[in-house]
Amino acid sequence: MSWEENLEVLTQRNAVITLHVSNMKEDGESYAEAKEAKDTDDVRQNYAYRTKEKKRKSKKNKRGRRATTSYSDEDLLWANEKARKELFLQSRSGTLFAFLDELEPHLGKYMLHRSTLSRQKEASVVFDRERRPGIVSLDIDFAENLDIEEAMKVQSEHWSSNQCTLFMMIAQFLDVNEWNKKEGLLDISAHVTVKGEEAGSARAVGSFWGKVTSRPHRAPGALVDTYFVEDAKGELHQISRSDLRHRVFVKQAHAGVTGDKNHDSYSMRHFVAAAVKHLKDQRGCDARSIWTSQLLTVLCVHSDNAAQHFKSSKSLHWLSKQIEGMGYKSVLWDFGPPGHGKGEWV
Repeated sequence: MSWEENLEVLTQRNAVITLHVSNMKEDGESYAEAKEAKDTDDVRQNYAYRTKEKKRKSKKNKRGRRATTSYSDEDLLWANEKARKELFLQSRSGTLFAFLDELEPHLGKYMLHRSTLSRQKEASVVFDRERRPGIVSLDIDFAENLDIEEAMKVQSEHWSSNQCTLFMMIAQFLDVNEWNKKEGLLDISAHVTVKGEEAGSARAVGSFWGKVTSRPHRAPGALVDTYFVEDAKGELHQISRSDLRHRVFVKQAHAGVTGDKNHDSYSMRHFVAAAVKHLKDQRGCDARSIWTSQLLTVLCVHSDNAAQHFKSSKSLHWLSKQIEGMGYKSVLWDFGPPGHGKGEWV
């Protein structure tokens, strides 16, 4: 089958990649053949030109000008940066003081990393406590490639494994129905918003987050049940049930699976758009769309700061276009430090 016929059955993303690879050499050589011909003068000149261009564009970006890096150049730059950060282990011996002297110059970046992590954890707690109905958060990240094990295979296949890419997305939002209730039993340790507004209304002045610490209590002569609520500072308040907004989160896990093992921005965009579409297509008990019944108008995305698939110009440009395309009033992308945020979801 010719490459023109292959393009007809590929997705648009794969077609772009295929065209990019096939056009790297004008004489029609494949990408593998082009890599083997690195020592030719033409390839050397092309490589020197591309290196010079990347340095020039990097200097422009550092001066604060608008980035003009194309998609392919950005991906290539990330790959080159990753290759230069390969880890090599070296065994050495010495005294404890010599070890501390060697360690001290490397602690600067680690301390900055821990400081960033600490501040972002505190900000995440504040966000979870202060958020209102109508905000849907989406935590996204690529998992390690999954090995596909076949039940029956010939002996030669034991020495090779097939893998697939897993892209995990956890969506969560406050349940509007539970939030608007002004009666009903609240369990101990239930999270509430004291004197909060109804869903969709302007934020109530003086409202605050709290945690229920006691069973319902009715004072002598009182007509309503009251709860003891502990705020973020540890102070106790006695509040009637009608002034408590129960904070119940609806959580959904979405998983994207593909045979393409490139963890890039194209895959991220496809899977995030599919997850949002799935949320919009869901129906509640009243046959209305969850998107409509839960008043979801704000999207908050959280991920690490990997430049290959998240923190890049093309990813941010794509997200900025989703305000109208996906029906949001506003969107926010929060980048966390690398290597954190993974784990089980509850």
